[in-house]
Amino acid sequence: MKILNAILAVLFVVFAVVQLNDPDPWLWVLMYGFIAVICGMAFMGIYYKPVLIAGMLVSVVWAITLSPGVYDWFANNSFSDIFQQMAPNKIFIETARECFGLLIAFAVLLFQYKQAKKHEVVHA
Repeated sequence: MKILNAILAVLFVVFAVVQLNDPDPWLWVLMYGFIAVICGMAFMGIYYKPVLIAGMLVSVVWAITLSPGVYDWFANNSFSDIFQQMAPNKIFIETARECFGLLIAFAVLLFQYKQAKKHEVVHA
């Protein structure tokens, strides 16, 4: 698990850096940076269940707020449209991508939460 946590930490640092060219970079840098820190702490065997739960709640609620863009994509556009360059008339591309990013963040936090429970290495 240490190797997986190290890989996840590095990946989320990269995800955070890539967001610097986004229209709202600091929200995403904070979110992905938070996940990177969580994975780095897990690498060291440190888990804080309340922080993991709070992160899961934030990511899922945030994803729900973006879900109309995912619905728009599924209902009114083709599957391949999500891979196109963003355009002012295709706002669903940005919101769907962001929603999926948050769902990935949620999945990683859920994984960390399960690891914390499994190993009973929980602080706080």
